[in-house]
Amino acid sequence: MIMKIPSGRRPWVAASLIDYSRLVDDARRAVRDGADLLEVRADLFPRKVLSPEIMAEKLREVRRAARRPILLTLRLRREGGGWPFSEIKRLSLYQTLMPWVDAVDVEGASEIAQDVIRFAKKLKRWAILSQHDFKKTPTDDALRRMSKRFSRSGADLLKIAATPRRKEDVDRLMSFCSGLSGRRAFIAMGSLGRRTRLEGIRWGSCLTYGSAGKSAAPGQVPVKLLAKKLLSLS
Repeated sequence: MIMKIPSGRRPWVAASLIDYSRLVDDARRAVRDGADLLEVRADLFPRKVLSPEIMAEKLREVRRAARRPILLTLRLRREGGGWPFSEIKRLSLYQTLMPWVDAVDVEGASEIAQDVIRFAKKLKRWAILSQHDFKKTPTDDALRRMSKRFSRSGADLLKIAATPRRKEDVDRLMSFCSGLSGRRAFIAMGSLGRRTRLEGIRWGSCLTYGSAGKSAAPGQVPVKLLAKKLLSLS
């Protein structure tokens, strides 16, 4: 397993892979386009493939084809995901599939967050603690609470994605990011926040997400464009 973790010195481009039928092809394309990390958004896959046996084999296939670190995400509906089953089943699938991935993403507000992080540490995988708001940009107090939760959690990277309603929301979100230490990825979604995906390094983000086919979030741009932009900033 590849245990390297992105840092502010050299940010990573993560390709969000959401199409199960094209997963291996999209992974190969993402690598050609410059992806450092492959995010497998299994929460958006058909329900019938979300079994340990099917998913483990598919993850092994992706690794053989692309040879990049794999981030597994099983996102809840309330944070923009499509996970269709219970939290008990979600935790079980995370634990079963963790030997076949390098990292996991779990929402800080979820009831299984600490269990997922502890299991990741046990297997020497790294964990992202995340928060996604598709309606607004959280207040500074809410961002501080999330930052404190991250500090206590034992996770390796804090990810916050929010929806700005005006330019001032983007500036405030990224100013908050600039004032933090440690590994973090802050993203303002939608057209207003596009520059935060392309230039997040300016505010301390060490990870940005791009598409390698269908887009997984509002304002997401192609991996190839992100990789080219980061190269020009380095």
